[in-house]
Amino acid sequence: MKLFIKFFFLLTPFFVTSMMLTATPDWPDKSRRKLALLIGFSGLLICTTLLFFGHFIFDAFGITVDAFRIGGGLLLLLSGITLVNGKSTSTPQSASSPTTEFSDDKISNIAVVPLAMPVMIGPGTSAAILIQGSQMESTLDYLHTLAAVSGAILVVTVILYVATWLEKKLGHQGLAILSKLTGLILSALGAQLMVEGINNLIVTPALLQLAGAGA
Repeated sequence: MKLFIKFFFLLTPFFVTSMMLTATPDWPDKSRRKLALLIGFSGLLICTTLLFFGHFIFDAFGITVDAFRIGGGLLLLLSGITLVNGKSTSTPQSASSPTTEFSDDKISNIAVVPLAMPVMIGPGTSAAILIQGSQMESTLDYLHTLAAVSGAILVVTVILYVATWLEKKLGHQGLAILSKLTGLILSALGAQLMVEGINNLIVTPALLQLAGAGA
């Protein structure tokens, strides 16, 4: 459950909802629902790729997990601060009649980029997923992590699917408040990753060295 909650907030559900609504003014519900499903499918594909093949990045570039924790944590911290400050990534605007249904090509044009990536899965989130993937050792770990990721993306997809209803109930201001709360949690996750990386990479080796010198 903890892993599921972690992935849920890493995917910035309310921020991506706000951005989807901003990118689709006057879109009919049917087109928005298609867009939501495509964003969810794209997000699942991206996250699965990062989880299961991300370790090749560490091997190819000789990057340690703790060094990546520091860098990824910093990116996640900056992403959280951006959300708290209310800044957003610009997304394409679409002017249309409320009754116009859009083609699959038009929907896919904004589903993968920018909504699935980098709005939902940005650099900091990608780094956190890569780190999680590098910690998987057994088949049970893989299944547990995949279930948490799939569950989180499913819930986010449902939120996007009912985005028009949420917009009516909460309004843009309500979604903005939820996005800021998500930003606070992302900032805390980023700070924690940085602390773990610094502790494992710098503090612990230094303490061991001092202990060895004292002996």
